[in-house]
Amino acid sequence: MSKCVLGGLLVPTFLLLAQSSSFAQSLTAAANPASGAAGVNKSYVTGSGFPAGSITDATVRFGSSCAAPSIASAPVTQVVASGPLRRFQFLIPASLAPGVYRVWLTGTGGTTTFSTLTNSSCSAITVTSSVQGTASLGAAISGAAVTLKDASGNSVSGTTASDGTFALNSAGLTPPFLVKVVLASASGQFPAGTTLYSVSADGNASSHINVNVLTDLLLRSFYSAQGINPDAAFASPLGGNAAPSPVAVLSIANLIIPAIQLFSGNDGITLTPDTPASGALNVISSPYVAFPAGLTPPQGSLDLLLHQITTESLGADGAVTFVGLNAGTATETVTPVYGNGQITLNTMTSDSGTAGATAASSSALALTVALTPVIDGVNALLAGFASTVNAKGSGLVGSDLRPFVSDSYLNDGIDAAGVSAQQATELAGQTVDDLHAIGIRSFDAGAQIADVTIAVTISSAGQTFSGTDRVIVRNEAGSWKLFGNQRLGEAFVGVQARVAQGAPSIGLGVFSGTFAFANLRAPHGVVTQVTISGPTSNPALKLWNGNNSMALFQGAQVIDAGVTWDEFFALSTNLGSNFNIIIGEVPPGSPFTFSLATTTSGNQQYAETSAAVTTELVQFTTFKNGGIPLHVGLAGLLNQAVSFKFSVPRTYPVAGVSLRAQIRDGAANDPNAHSCFIESSAPLTLDFGTHTGGGTIAFPANMSACDPSLNSAIAFIDVFLEADGTSGETSLAEYSFPY
Repeated sequence: MSKCVLGGLLVPTFLLLAQSSSFAQSLTAAANPASGAAGVNKSYVTGSGFPAGSITDATVRFGSSCAAPSIASAPVTQVVASGPLRRFQFLIPASLAPGVYRVWLTGTGGTTTFSTLTNSSCSAITVTSSVQGTASLGAAISGAAVTLKDASGNSVSGTTASDGTFALNSAGLTPPFLVKVVLASASGQFPAGTTLYSVSADGNASSHINVNVLTDLLLRSFYSAQGINPDAAFASPLGGNAAPSPVAVLSIANLIIPAIQLFSGNDGITLTPDTPASGALNVISSPYVAFPAGLTPPQGSLDLLLHQITTESLGADGAVTFVGLNAGTATETVTPVYGNGQITLNTMTSDSGTAGATAASSSALALTVALTPVIDGVNALLAGFASTVNAKGSGLVGSDLRPFVSDSYLNDGIDAAGVSAQQATELAGQTVDDLHAIGIRSFDAGAQIADVTIAVTISSAGQTFSGTDRVIVRNEAGSWKLFGNQRLGEAFVGVQARVAQGAPSIGLGVFSGTFAFANLRAPHGVVTQVTISGPTSNPALKLWNGNNSMALFQGAQVIDAGVTWDEFFALSTNLGSNFNIIIGEVPPGSPFTFSLATTTSGNQQYAETSAAVTTELVQFTTFKNGGIPLHVGLAGLLNQAVSFKFSVPRTYPVAGVSLRAQIRDGAANDPNAHSCFIESSAPLTLDFGTHTGGGTIAFPANMSACDPSLNSAIAFIDVFLEADGTSGETSLAEYSFPY
């Protein structure tokens, strides 16, 4: 073979070999260090065979195997050359869960792109647990000292970045975790040295823990309810100073969220005490961007809510005494009260855009370790109940649910058999997706009776309903069962904003104002007389027609789902519209007493407290095709659908709005008359941006709508618009026909 021919063959071969050796990258088997915490530690990957020239756009990619696609990536922050080797530095991505990953490199050397996957060359790295979060007081908290304590008192520390974020290595630490942030410089009205606390919302070694005023309120409330200084607890979180469990955190969050719901709702935020899903946010565990001071965060941002928290005051014992919020025309104060293991949040809200104001109060026990058996027992009861409902499906009957109900069950006049049948009728064919305890309102250790708040999620026909409910349970020989409130009737007392449009309310000649309203409903024939007295804490206050007590009127019999009830009611004197005077006389939580004469159980007394006070009125604005006329006969309503428009509140978070009519064949205070409620015939249209709504009621022709055996004429109709708040606020408008 000639040299020419040989040369012609060797040149391309040489070029091919040279290209192959230059671009066949090879990484070492493991990164160095071979492990590190997500979002905390830096590591390096080292290799050879990279293209000549400066390396740019280098990125480390992470996968479960040495193959695309990657599940996370990190930019290379430094490239160091050592002979033919290149060493690439990177920060382990904060998004990575603990585990073993394979990593590879992509980038450009000179003008040539490369990927070590071309040669299936990867390094291994073990990602360990970390705690990450954002510290914010509306504006990001920058340069602040961050300390984490675990359940054994071990600690790690760090510093917040300029955007308020932090990441701490939690490898080897035991949750739950406490976190403390101490401001290095002033932020808004919060001076340097301000200390904020937080706590993990889950039991994971890797967790996201934000630090802000709301998390501080939550953690301090847990300890303050027990008479423990939060600073002392953080210093040594052992024994009685132990951090709250995830369910204890959830319970207190379930108190705080309704307290600030007016602001969060106006901000377009849905807060959840549970694991965030479907767009909802958890103030502890949801990542968010902390915007700088002076820059308004966008609607729907958690930081928008945090910007609106302007003040937090502490007592000498480290307990929160006051939290203030302000947004536009709305202001709110949250004043906590602690003692005997209980947390009570008192709120006051006003809006200069209306003449109304609202005060509310809600309470729950701090769920200490001593209450864990109660929560576990109740959850076992609820799990069995849900499992039975789901297993029986549309064939569910009362006897299926009877084992979960105490033989001594009594709740608002309904016994064990009655509640079992009622629940079976309501739940047959539905799926219970979730049913678990989220708080304890009260617990009688001697009687082993607990008043429990539960979370409920039920789905049916493609629709899902989520909310909270309240159950009273008793431990019977180690098995928790539904027990009820042991009352012969349902008692209610509340301080409400009421307006009578078209006719005086209950004949008292009043048009509008704030009233204490008392009501008791019992099965027909069981209760013969009811008297309301109180508030007992202020016996000098003569609410009831100039007296300290008043006999309730017995009204028309109410027919509901085929069951006949007797109803007793009373309306106090008009307390007026001066909010400060009203809450000075009848603050939320005022105690009242119902005294009953019964045909079955002698005399009974029930203690009840008012939940909230609001002076904000709701009103009918139009119905039919124009404004409300001055005089309308029944003929204008009977046997036809009538549309109504109305206003809705803006000084408290609305839990629900109802539009319904009560039809009667006699006077409101005639116990021999019959009545029932006709609900709106379609879902209401509600616009909380404009604070307006609308709905339609299809009025029947006669009383057979209440009971087929009743064919009497309708003599009276009262149309009720009712708005209820998340803490028991009530605004009510009544329109009566005829008058």
